[in-house]
Amino acid sequence: MFGSRWHGVIFPIHESTFRKGLTCAAKKAGITKPCSPHSLRHAYATHQLQAGMPLNQLQQQLGHQSIQSTERYLHWSPELGHQGTDLLANLGGGLSWQHPII
Repeated sequence: MFGSRWHGVIFPIHESTFRKGLTCAAKKAGITKPCSPHSLRHAYATHQLQAGMPLNQLQQQLGHQSIQSTERYLHWSPELGHQGTDLLANLGGGLSWQHPII
């Protein structure tokens, strides 16, 4: 997704380079909460589902081998703007939200 080109070859940027750039961008945007590549990825996945993206399409975008890995983004949260609507309710197939066992 992100990379640098050298002699026509694209090389991926190092994780720490991305993390530093993200931290700098967050500061410039006035974001005071901790920001990490994981939180950015999670926010992206959550918002894509809220916008109606099919789960299997999100699975492909995130590069998950198993659909179960993608299903962890199927949570609901009133503060995210969908008034507590269960995102699983409209998917069919008998899926339902279950709290993780800790």
